[in-house]
Amino acid sequence: MREAGGANETSGVIRLDELPARQIDMRTIIIIGNSRTAIINGRMVTARGYEGKRIKAETSDQ
Repeated sequence: MREAGGANETSGVIRLDELPARQIDMRTIIIIGNSRTAIINGRMVTARGYEGKRIKAETSDQ
C-alpha cells in the first residue's frame, strides 16, 4: 500500500523478493505474511489457527 487514504493511494500483492527497492519510501506500508499465507481473490489471507486450538481445548476437557 502506498499513500494510504490519499488521493494517489495504490495497493497490490507481490512477493517480497520481487519488490523493487526504489518503490519503497516513507509513504509505503508493507505487510508480510507467513508460510500459511495464501492469495485469495487478490487479497492476502493468513489463517489464525483458532479453530484448531478450540478443538484441542474441547477434547482435553473430556
